[in-house]
Amino acid sequence: NFLFKMVSYQSIIVRVRRYFGLGEVSGQVNHHGKRVVLDPHDALGYDPELCTPLYKHIPFLTVAAEDGSAYGLLYDTYARCVVDLGCELNNYHGLFRHMTLESSFLDLYILHGADVVDVMKKYVAMTGKPAMPPKWASGYMASTMAYTEQEDPVAELRTFTSRCSEYAIPVSAFHLSSGFCRHGDKRYVFEWDRTRLPEPDKLAGALKE
Repeated sequence: NFLFKMVSYQSIIVRVRRYFGLGEVSGQVNHHGKRVVLDPHDALGYDPELCTPLYKHIPFLTVAAEDGSAYGLLYDTYARCVVDLGCELNNYHGLFRHMTLESSFLDLYILHGADVVDVMKKYVAMTGKPAMPPKWASGYMASTMAYTEQEDPVAELRTFTSRCSEYAIPVSAFHLSSGFCRHGDKRYVFEWDRTRLPEPDKLAGALKE
């Protein structure tokens, strides 16, 4: 393609493998036999067995062999890529594993370990551990798009908070999902919907109270 270059590599699958990771992937935990697309989409209503891509991807694949040994493949890229884990079959060479990346280069890190746990420890040591979350993050966090679909979403939100108070349900946070952002009839643009929610400051104040 004249707009961008492609990077691709492949290897023959000599034994049955178990593949884990790559972030949010539909279907079984073991990805053997799948072709996974890493390109985050708003996949509302997706098929939980077959759909790809989904919302979040992490380009790290853990490969576990039958003898218990394992290794990790970290594709250091944000570009769209397709990872085939034995979906393609060659009559002469058997199953293939290959990865195609829409980029002009690829930084690939191979992490060898005694087992899957060892590989994950090396991955964490390489990428860093997550920060300790604040105390409120372990509480109840509410989220829904249903309120924004109502005729008066502000009233619906206030009813929700009132009922939480009535039944002594502590709410640590309320996540304003994509229904609060709209441009015309589209919900995927990060533009506050002032037609249905004209005063975001007052809304945030009411939720905080």
